[in-house]
Amino acid sequence: IDLDFKIAVWSSLAISAEDPNISIPLLKEVSTMLEKTESTLKDRIDNQAELANQYHRAGDIDTALTLFESVLEQMDDDDELMSSFRSHRYNLGQLYITVERQDDAWPLLLDVLEECKTILGPTHPRTLFVISELAYLHLNCDEPESALKLLSKGWSTACQALNFGHPDVLSLGLFWLNTHINSNIEEEICEPPQEWIKAYDQWLN
Repeated sequence: IDLDFKIAVWSSLAISAEDPNISIPLLKEVSTMLEKTESTLKDRIDNQAELANQYHRAGDIDTALTLFESVLEQMDDDDELMSSFRSHRYNLGQLYITVERQDDAWPLLLDVLEECKTILGPTHPRTLFVISELAYLHLNCDEPESALKLLSKGWSTACQALNFGHPDVLSLGLFWLNTHINSNIEEEICEPPQEWIKAYDQWLN
């Protein structure tokens, strides 16, 4: 069997498998096969990042971190790869949050957000998704003020560029409102517009 064909099949099987105990051996074998072919750095990084994801799913955080950090080191000298693999840097940032390495996490995560704004646009669905994800991370780190500021700015930008009833705007707005209501912050920080609060109350009732 052609080695490139075998790599493609095994990679597909590893990604589609729901059990990391199946995926990890397949991806390790793919890594070995990639070394025997004229594979690109992109292909090798992709495989290693997926292997890191599978170790994360299996609960082996230390191995996942080691693999993701190696991926980041390989991308460091290549601006094109750094841009193409935003998801890998984002996943590493989330792992840093998991092991309470916030000082390492936030520079990565915020860089990804700024790239999404610059390359995709501030109202692209992916950009708004990253804003929501970062707000969740702020909340998990017991930083509701930071979450509210991020959601407020993201919603205002999206509402101006799209419209009030756009699904992405509504989703971000509801998240903002729910966070504001449940944050128990005494002072008014990024308080949502009154029409949003009234609509939210009507929706609840």
